[in-house]
Amino acid sequence: LILRLNDAPVKEHKKDVGERTSIRLFFPESVLLNPLENNDDTLMVFVPFKPLDFLWLREVLLKTRIKVRCGFWHQPPREGNGNVSQLCILNPYVTYEAMYKLLQLNTSNRRYATTGIIALNLALHMCQEVIIAGFGYPGNHDNTTPIHCYNIGRS
Repeated sequence: LILRLNDAPVKEHKKDVGERTSIRLFFPESVLLNPLENNDDTLMVFVPFKPLDFLWLREVLLKTRIKVRCGFWHQPPREGNGNVSQLCILNPYVTYEAMYKLLQLNTSNRRYATTGIIALNLALHMCQEVIIAGFGYPGNHDNTTPIHCYNIGRS
């Protein structure tokens, strides 16, 4: 089982990360723009973080004019480009468990789980053994280290 997150490219890094993607977790701001980065049978798992995410998903699925414009940290695409039959919505309990049980965050500090820790929590539920690669985050005051290796050289 190979889980990939957000818009992480695969094809141009296949020597390092392989080519197969079983499940790709994403939220509106992190939609993979090139569906060719996935396999035909890749399960696309929508990870909602806020009520606005559901409104965006509804508009994309119904192919209605995107009215939702504000409230995203990065403007999501206006239309979907994947196979709707491969789309699932992550049970919000997986996110809840990652935030409040694994990370032991509380509701008052306005900190949230990342897609990575949510994916790790999902993998721990699905698999007997979990191997993680490319997992980490720069320190709070580190403004020079890119969050993702594939962001090096991108503006």
